[in-house]
Amino acid sequence: MQSSLRCPPKEGTIIGWVLQTDDDTDAEPVIALAEGLCDLREHEVPRQGQAEHSWLNEANPHEAAFVEMMQGHLLVSDPRDQYRFLAVSDSAYQAIQRATDDLHGLFMHATDWVLQDEARLRPFNLPTALWPRLRLFWADRRNQMITKWRVRVDASPVITSDSDLLPLRVLDDERHLQG
Repeated sequence: MQSSLRCPPKEGTIIGWVLQTDDDTDAEPVIALAEGLCDLREHEVPRQGQAEHSWLNEANPHEAAFVEMMQGHLLVSDPRDQYRFLAVSDSAYQAIQRATDDLHGLFMHATDWVLQDEARLRPFNLPTALWPRLRLFWADRRNQMITKWRVRVDASPVITSDSDLLPLRVLDDERHLQG
């Protein structure tokens, strides 16, 4: 598995990186996935009229707005996608889970590191009056932080940027390879 990180020069700089040394005592093993396990496979739900029924309560203004925007009780804008979904193997899902857990940990450590020093916090251009409140919020809620990573999976399981995909299901490896 190969990873890459890009930081646009005008938007910021990378201030740290974790490298693997010759001593792999505490390293996590990199598990190579069998060919085909990172492939996304397209499937279709049997059409039984389930998309033709109203399921939102249009008496609620936000749901009515959604129905109006989507021009019906739909979750996709292209009718061809109404019954389609994508599946990924359990092994690929676990690889994504590991990678996003690592990214979350790095985010948490980096945020903590920045909040500990005014010189590191200053480049974020946050009003200094907010700094004490930010630190207090971080101290109180650090364990409740949720990070969201949008990933794209292809033949080489690299985490990249966002991609609007169809619903994703996880299938056991054998079932996934069978298609």
